[in-house]
Amino acid sequence: MVFATPVVGLNPGFIINDNIFTNDQTMTVKQIQDFLNSKVPVCDTWGTGGSTATSRRDYIRSWGYDTPLTCLRDYKEGGKSSAQIIYDVAQKYHINPQVLIVLLQKEQGLVTDDWPGPWQYEKATGYGCPDTAPCDSQYYGLTNQLDWSGKMYRAIMNDSPTWYSPYVVGNNKIYYNPGPYNNATQSYYGRFGTKADIEYCGSSTVNIQNRATQALYDYTPYQPNQAALDAGYGSVFCGAYGNRNFYLYFSDWFGSPQFGNLVRTRENATVYLISDDDRYPIADASILSSLKPFGDITYVTQSYLDAKSLGRTLGRLITSSSGTIYYFDSGIKLAFKSCAQMVDYGYDCTQPALLSDYLIGSLSTGPSMTNVFQTTNGKRFYIKSGEKKEIYDDASLQKIGVSANSNTLNESAISNLSYGSPVIRDDVIVTSRETGSKYISQNGRFIKLSAYLLDSDAFTKLSDSKLDSASINEFTISKSFNGFAQNSTGKKYIIDSYGKTLLSNPEEWLGSYTTLTDTIFGLIPNSTQPVNSRFIKVDGESTIYMVIKGKKYSIPSWNDFLNLHIDKSTKWALLPKITADSIPTSKPIYAPGGLVKSSSSAAVYVINGLLQKIALSSFAVSDDFGIKGVITIPQDYVNIYATDNDKLNNFVVCDNKKYLANRGVIYEIDAKASTMYGYSSAVGSLWDDIGCVNLDMSSRLLSTYSFVKEDDSKTIYLIKDGKKHPISSMARYDALGGLSNNMLIVSNRVLNTIVDGPAV
Repeated sequence: MVFATPVVGLNPGFIINDNIFTNDQTMTVKQIQDFLNSKVPVCDTWGTGGSTATSRRDYIRSWGYDTPLTCLRDYKEGGKSSAQIIYDVAQKYHINPQVLIVLLQKEQGLVTDDWPGPWQYEKATGYGCPDTAPCDSQYYGLTNQLDWSGKMYRAIMNDSPTWYSPYVVGNNKIYYNPGPYNNATQSYYGRFGTKADIEYCGSSTVNIQNRATQALYDYTPYQPNQAALDAGYGSVFCGAYGNRNFYLYFSDWFGSPQFGNLVRTRENATVYLISDDDRYPIADASILSSLKPFGDITYVTQSYLDAKSLGRTLGRLITSSSGTIYYFDSGIKLAFKSCAQMVDYGYDCTQPALLSDYLIGSLSTGPSMTNVFQTTNGKRFYIKSGEKKEIYDDASLQKIGVSANSNTLNESAISNLSYGSPVIRDDVIVTSRETGSKYISQNGRFIKLSAYLLDSDAFTKLSDSKLDSASINEFTISKSFNGFAQNSTGKKYIIDSYGKTLLSNPEEWLGSYTTLTDTIFGLIPNSTQPVNSRFIKVDGESTIYMVIKGKKYSIPSWNDFLNLHIDKSTKWALLPKITADSIPTSKPIYAPGGLVKSSSSAAVYVINGLLQKIALSSFAVSDDFGIKGVITIPQDYVNIYATDNDKLNNFVVCDNKKYLANRGVIYEIDAKASTMYGYSSAVGSLWDDIGCVNLDMSSRLLSTYSFVKEDDSKTIYLIKDGKKHPISSMARYDALGGLSNNMLIVSNRVLNTIVDGPAV
């Protein structure tokens, strides 16, 4: 069983669009001819087809006619082809030739009939053939029929006062059938029997919305009932098929007859929206795309356009006779709530495009406009004062007291608006959609985060969402965050890949710190790295640096690294590259307690502290300090060390205490020793903490040694009253209390620092 395809989309009040109905530029003569040829590839000129019982030729003869038969594609009248006749009538009355083609089909089936009879051409368009009376022969003939049909259509379209029309644009009573005939009883159904009862099948009020639909009812004054619609091209009791079939044939052959308001000429690419007697140029492709419910673009003549009043360039603002102003996109209309809201969207509320009620009705009705606009690709904008302000999240909207209610439309619908400052709360991370760059939002500015910190544990607890780069650029963007930060009270931190470290000595690092909110600091975990050791290593590199007074100094050897630690540990912190790179790099630093010289000078120096050196007067002195081996370095390396005014002698000051360097060991000169050895006025070089740590400090005070002697000498001296007294014999030495643990072996240089006294 084959089921009919129901008719979908037929609106009895708007069967065909005025612009489609009157567009005489849709087909050329050749295109009409090609179309007719396509519908009847082979014409049964001699009537040889049909059933085996009765051929078509026999049927034709039974009506008083004979072959050959002529199909519409081949038909000529007055020396003109049918295609030429159709085209000429279309141009004469400015009626779409497609309308005339459909008219020929729905009245006599001429377009698809491959063996039409001559009588079909006599009554080709059914003009002068009422449903309840015979046809008037004065209108016979293809040309005559088409011309009168075109004349009637044009008169209705022009609302001609000389052409009577029983219908109006507005409400009309339209019947479903002129009154059915009962073949079995040879009488009409209904009240009269011998004549049709038009009331029998019923009627309904139809709101005819345009002239073209009015013209169709003037031609065929009935509408299809639901059964006729459900039957497709089929027939039903009480059915009427003229306007239904017009709609079906037009839709099947040429597309929707209801939408044809988008037009252009062949010579100019400008597309116009036609509404009644107005034309609105469309300059924006996104707006044109949003008008898809109005159908495809069709071609018209320039004279057709010139007959329409030129309106303003079409924007997103439209209105109807009701006065309601709408915003439209994607075939949806959304009513504005106020003039102020229209201004927010960048429009002048006094200048919407006035469209016909039908066009307005062709757009689906959406919710009212909101100032929160969500795009189909997931972005959200707060529309205000002619700007689109991208929204970070709902919490950001709540911060400014705006509801999150929104409409979802194409982003192109707000392409007329410039970007404004984004709606974003503080203490979150924002990522650029285009570049992937990340920023911290804080107090109306963005702080750029380096790639070296993006995947660290430090910022994992912060919310992260995307914004357009154009939105981000509306804020002040601080230079890339380098990991040095301070809180609201001025406490300074380094934020590394593991978290934050409060700096115990911030003056050693940088002079400039980025201020972050206490909220952000509260979300960042504490780092376990020994940042305050000031020994750092760059992530991905092997060099270890020491940070001193805002500069980083590379450490040339592992031994130097160990000797630069006060606690002799091997601690260092791994910092992101951007953090380490933000600290200026200086020359290599060598640990205190070493000898250096320049390749361009004979001067030798002892490094006696961080970035501190003292000239060496004799290697005998460095021997007493236990310092061996001179490292030759470039002069600019030597120059980073400040030079003491004096040369190195055997006396050194550490932590405000005076010491004596002797044969590689350092002895504290306590008050007693100062008197014993006569060192009260001795001046020593000042060594810093790290320099002193690298000296071999004796656990015994110098005062515990009452006797001294040189290693290779037999002479033993008694140290007393600031002088050294040679002892005449071992017996005397023993008598003076000499023991192995109170005699100090000294260098010749140290021995010479003690004033000579008389022998004892």
